[in-house]
Amino acid sequence: MRKDAELEEARNTIALSGRNFVSPIIEKAAKYLRDNRNDEGAWGHFKGLHLDLHVSALSIEALRVCNCSEFESSAEDAASHIKTIIIDKIESYDVQQLVDSLNILTGTKPKDSELEKRVVARLNELQKNTGWGEMELSIGLSCRVILALMKLEDPSNEIIKQWVDYLVQCQHSEDGGWGATPDSKSEIISTCQALRVINRFSNNSSTNNLGLAINYLINFFQTKCWDDLEDTFTISNVLQALAEIEKAPIKIVQDGIDALYEIANSDGGWGAAKGEPSNNENTALSMIALYSAGENKFVPARLVNGAFNIAEAKISQLQDELNDFNENIDQNTKKTISNIIKERNELQQKVNNLIQERNSQQMVVVSYQEKLKELEAQLRTLKFPFEAEETGKKLKGPWYRNPKIFEGIIIGLTSLLGVVLSFYVFNTYVTKLYINNNIIISLVGLLASIIGIYYFISKRSEFNIDRDQLEYGPQRRLISNELFKLLAEWPPSKREDFIFQLARAGDTPTVERDSYVNYLSEKYGEGREQRYRLQELLFQFIILPHSARLSIIDQVRNSVSVFGAHAYRE
Repeated sequence: MRKDAELEEARNTIALSGRNFVSPIIEKAAKYLRDNRNDEGAWGHFKGLHLDLHVSALSIEALRVCNCSEFESSAEDAASHIKTIIIDKIESYDVQQLVDSLNILTGTKPKDSELEKRVVARLNELQKNTGWGEMELSIGLSCRVILALMKLEDPSNEIIKQWVDYLVQCQHSEDGGWGATPDSKSEIISTCQALRVINRFSNNSSTNNLGLAINYLINFFQTKCWDDLEDTFTISNVLQALAEIEKAPIKIVQDGIDALYEIANSDGGWGAAKGEPSNNENTALSMIALYSAGENKFVPARLVNGAFNIAEAKISQLQDELNDFNENIDQNTKKTISNIIKERNELQQKVNNLIQERNSQQMVVVSYQEKLKELEAQLRTLKFPFEAEETGKKLKGPWYRNPKIFEGIIIGLTSLLGVVLSFYVFNTYVTKLYINNNIIISLVGLLASIIGIYYFISKRSEFNIDRDQLEYGPQRRLISNELFKLLAEWPPSKREDFIFQLARAGDTPTVERDSYVNYLSEKYGEGREQRYRLQELLFQFIILPHSARLSIIDQVRNSVSVFGAHAYRE
């Protein structure tokens, strides 16, 4: 099909762009290993130390994966030198040394098949039942043996299959991992080694086991991160295992690459952990892990394959859906048209209902507007209405109709009459120097007149104050309460300054009031909501009479002085 041909062409194109190259960090690490060979032509743990077969095997493998003749020559030269040592000491090597020997020999050209067979024979001699180990069977060591045997041109499939079957039996069903030994609890290094073996020898029977092992690592990284692995050895082994699994999440692999980059030293090598001196073993392990993760390719092959697998699955799914649709095109079309017509009718009915509801609401609004106009007209006809909240009575008319003022007038006239009589009596008996009843009466009358006049003046003043309180009382109390709530949120210094400015607001010329109110709200308001709130209160405040404004300022000042500090602390 055309689709398959296009996909194959795309695969070939990307495969060409995915050819190997030496990335800067791997090249720097390779130079570090090349320059750290000892006098024997091999590697120790650190530069200048005697040959360490395990470190040498890792270093040779790391230089080989570079695919660069500059570094491969050093690897092959070291492998040829170590080969002579293997021949002499093969009978005394333990399992790990035999694994290292096999890893070196399988990559050496020309191959020495006889020597490889001798190494395999020695491994068979040291085998304990199904696997390998020193004191007891070791999952990790046995997996390293199997991985080395898989590199042979003609591996013993029976031994490999036998171990894989046993490995499946040792997997912990509760978490999908493996322990260091068959009976120990799961740990990440052994799980990674087992995962590499099952992945390379996967079949239908082990697919489920592979998925459980991958879930073990995914669950691990859901609660922890790469930094929790702490040492370079663990990070490298886990990254290499994940990089070899196509189903492993790409995000976790990329985070592992970043983790190795972060702990690299400036000399190109890696130490046992971040900040530790570089050594050959951890440098080689890190190089192999980065190579497995695709850091030595323009486009990592695992990413390409994963992307194409997803694309092929999606195309197949779309093709199946298209075929199903073509087979039922008439039925689907009729059903779709019927649904569209039904939905159209329902929507049309909803639109009609909304139009009717809107018309009814408009009629209600018009009636409300007419009622509002009537109320406004009635309000304009009322000249001086106000409500006495304390008594529940309404006080209407001019000040002289107040009974208290009338009472004051009677007392004042009586007092005035007393003054006239007093002067008359005083003038009549002014020549007499002794005190008599007429003098006393005149003095009492004079005093009574003074008290009556004072009472008259005070009653009129009290009436004016009462009228302001009755007419503007509700609005005054509302403004006072709102200002108190607002000022209680401010620090004391800001409150005092605002109250001082508030006293000037009512005395500001009318043409400047709006700008002054805006100025105060912008200066003292904290946030948009508080500024709008303050601005509304100030506009209500400035239209009140002078006495009402003074009453509000006194009440706010007294309330804030008593409760304001406590409210601010809260």
